[in-house]
Amino acid sequence: QIREKKRTKRDKAVKAEEERKPQTDNSAKRNKRKLLYCDLGCNEGDLTLALGNAIMAETCDPMISLYCLGLDIDTELIKRAKSKNKQQHVYSYASQEDDDEDKDPSSMEAQVRYIEEAEFDACDFNNKDELLLKSKTYLARFDVERFRLISVFSTTMWIHIHGGDKGLVDFFQRICSMTDYLLLEPQPSKCYRSVNVRLRKLWRPEVDVSTERLELRENIEYEVDRILKDFGFDKVDVDVDANVDVSHKADINEHAYTQKKDETSRTAWKRKLQLYRRRET
Repeated sequence: QIREKKRTKRDKAVKAEEERKPQTDNSAKRNKRKLLYCDLGCNEGDLTLALGNAIMAETCDPMISLYCLGLDIDTELIKRAKSKNKQQHVYSYASQEDDDEDKDPSSMEAQVRYIEEAEFDACDFNNKDELLLKSKTYLARFDVERFRLISVFSTTMWIHIHGGDKGLVDFFQRICSMTDYLLLEPQPSKCYRSVNVRLRKLWRPEVDVSTERLELRENIEYEVDRILKDFGFDKVDVDVDANVDVSHKADINEHAYTQKKDETSRTAWKRKLQLYRRRET
């Protein structure tokens, strides 16, 4: 009965949304401003979809469409992401606990925003040509030069380990050339020290994470900040105590990414979550 109840609510939501949209008028969709978000190291795509929908919920502008691209080196994770994307492309109000059977599905419009499209693909970030090809191909589809936002969660250490200091710097140079905003969660130095413990548990060969080979590792968070500044990006200071009304904004903004977090906010893994913005020239 519970499943049937949720299914009925979901069907009502879908029907209400279809009735709300003009079936014959595609001009509104064509005239929307298209903003592109790329998640590097997307894993199974859960965070990609969640952040995309959260951004749209904060933007509150019907003339903006958000398109999401998730990339990851693991092909099996990408398969799972594609499968989830088919069923979890949008937040459904029916998934929320709501016992009001008479609630009008269209009234949920203010609470739920849709990402226009999400796509997932496998990619080796240490391979310059592959990353640029897949990113530029996606951007070309929408005739835009850069992503509005690129996020990199818990991925920089592995890029650093496999590509060395130069590989990490080259990676940041590539992604900085392709985005206006960068949301970053770099693994701190202590993660490098424990990486071989993790690999041994997985019966995988150990890697050289010595500071002689990876000189940037010693103070990696500072080094990442310095590198990004060299490539024309500045850290965004977000007032964690500010009660900011973003409903009037006609664009994606920093509060949509780091709501109630400042530049030293940390994730559940005690890692810093940093937002950077392209410096105006």
